[in-house]
Amino acid sequence: VDVPSLKIRNIRVNCPEKNYYFPLNQREGNEVYDKTLSYKGLVSNPYWLIGDFYHWKKIKEFNLSDASDITFNDENSTFYFLADTYLLKYDILRDELDTLSYLKPPKFLPSLTGKAIIDKNTNSIYLYKSSMKEIIKNNLLIEKLGLKITGQESDLPSESNQNLTIARLSLDNLEWEEISSDNIYDQMRFHNNSIYLNETNKLFLFGGYSNFKYHNDFIEYDINENKINEINFRGDEVSPRFFSGLTQIDSKKLLIYGGVGNLSGEEHIGKKYFNDLYEVDLENQIINKKWSLNSVSFDSASSENMVLSSDKNSFYQISFAENFLNTIVRLKKVNIETGNSILMGDSIPFMTNKFPNEIDFYQLKNNNRLVLYKKEFLDNMMRSSKVSIYTLEFEPVTFEDFNKGQAKFFSLKYNQLIIYILISVILILFSVFYFKKFYKKRKEDSYNYLFVRADRQNIKLFIR
Repeated sequence: VDVPSLKIRNIRVNCPEKNYYFPLNQREGNEVYDKTLSYKGLVSNPYWLIGDFYHWKKIKEFNLSDASDITFNDENSTFYFLADTYLLKYDILRDELDTLSYLKPPKFLPSLTGKAIIDKNTNSIYLYKSSMKEIIKNNLLIEKLGLKITGQESDLPSESNQNLTIARLSLDNLEWEEISSDNIYDQMRFHNNSIYLNETNKLFLFGGYSNFKYHNDFIEYDINENKINEINFRGDEVSPRFFSGLTQIDSKKLLIYGGVGNLSGEEHIGKKYFNDLYEVDLENQIINKKWSLNSVSFDSASSENMVLSSDKNSFYQISFAENFLNTIVRLKKVNIETGNSILMGDSIPFMTNKFPNEIDFYQLKNNNRLVLYKKEFLDNMMRSSKVSIYTLEFEPVTFEDFNKGQAKFFSLKYNQLIIYILISVILILFSVFYFKKFYKKRKEDSYNYLFVRADRQNIKLFIR
């Protein structure tokens, strides 16, 4: 008879003489233990679910031959990869990968920093790109970014005023709508924060890196009016940075966390790994610094997106050391009010040898699972890349929680023989030690001697 899979925990067995409680909170094994570790049972073919809350599970990996910009829709659990002539669509829950051709491919300007942003209201994707003209003129920047450009400037894709910088793709009919050919930024901007504000139909952008400088400007792009505005907030100032995290609390407030930069914005001065949190009030245009602390785990950059906890008191973000070529990423949970943080789940390897390499994560609305993707370029022209996708059950656990149920079973009932043997060995060792010490003391107190008579007195000569 086929039996469906069942999720079981906290088994209680009540008997007249005694009650038994099996929490079933282990991470591995076929033997299960009660709460007191005095009784055990056996299970066949167990799948311990706590591993899904600690171990990131790789569910997909594929190579892309064309440069693609990535975005994710948390409502239908689907990744979208926007290449030059086609759309790659991957449904996580169904594990379905589809390739769809555009009706009329758009002609964007050449760029390494395209950003794709979902608009759920219209079921479309906004894509904006910034010019790479300044990179071509700067050999030092080319070397820093890991690019390899042979020949002259003419070998690279040419730009013209006709190249798009912003466009919108309808997911209903795969048609592109041209929006603008004006640059949002004067220079290519790496690892900045971007979010689409549904209520106002505007793109909101913050910070980033370009041409040996860190930035802290707030840019608002009004799609309806095709207008770019720089917002000057009142209150606390956010230092120039890139690799910072951002999440939306509600329609009027954002959180900006951490990042890499410094107080001046000039890279040659050095860089600082920020561990601070700012609340951005979009309606009143006020920024409030909630806290700034020293890092308690390790100096790290942040994923662009962050996920709020179930109680809204904390947020999750991905941390990684961007200054190592072969690094790892860790999930971190941060309390919004106090700044206290803790590492959750295990680690994932990540290559940072190419500056445009990226990593980000989201949350599925269907089952609350966390999903992470990383994109690592494979060539020095930043065309081909490897994309890996991982999932983790929500809410994740720490290593201590993951490991605490894995106890050693110890029972007097089943281990009396071992106890007797141990006691016997201890008694034998104690006896040997005692008699050896006693014999040595008696030997020291006993001497050989002989009597010698002289002047009618007995004289003892002691011979050792």
